[in-house]
Amino acid sequence: MKRRAADFESDGAQLMPREKLLKYGIEELSLPELLALILGTGYGGKSVMELSYGIVRDYGTGGLKDLKEIGNLREVTGMPFVKSAMLLASLELGRRLCGKGDDEEMIRVTQPGDVYPLTKDMWDLDQEQLRGIYLNAASKVIGTKVLTVGTARQSLSDPATVFRPALKMGASYVILAHNHPSGETDPSQADVAVTNEIASAGKILHIKLLDHLIVTRNGFTSLLGAGLLKH
Repeated sequence: MKRRAADFESDGAQLMPREKLLKYGIEELSLPELLALILGTGYGGKSVMELSYGIVRDYGTGGLKDLKEIGNLREVTGMPFVKSAMLLASLELGRRLCGKGDDEEMIRVTQPGDVYPLTKDMWDLDQEQLRGIYLNAASKVIGTKVLTVGTARQSLSDPATVFRPALKMGASYVILAHNHPSGETDPSQADVAVTNEIASAGKILHIKLLDHLIVTRNGFTSLLGAGLLKH
């Protein structure tokens, strides 16, 4: 991760988050540094900064914004209940104080590439992440939801995981996206099979699965565009 001059003392020693806060103010702290202030100490042989960088690397900014399940957090990070609860509480506090941004609601989807920018924070994740992008009847994005971190195919095998948020949002359409940490965008046979199972389940609920994207920094593969999604 790129370091700035503000990260170091005049003698080259790296500033810890509390020191940096005192010297430069809260706005100068990176996301991992903010997490380090919340967590306080490391765990499992990792320093607090190593732990914080790992959390950002595993979840990405989108995953952290939507993180609510303590079980998944503990499974992915190995953190004990108290640290996990502290992190979840801070994220929930931010959501309640700031509310939901409306930048996503400006997007009207006419082709798969329209939603690819919404997956930017997933491109370099070390963990596989499954995200649902939910659209209204006018094909405008009304919300996104990180469905699972680390077990995308398991989530796809459970239609409720995908469609429960759609019902809450009143969505008419869903687009799924998940990253491949390998950097390859080719869908596996399992990706194709479970995607078509989800599409079939959506017909019962009258919520159409429009597409499933496999995303990386190098681009994406659309299952619809590849002729692999059966409607």
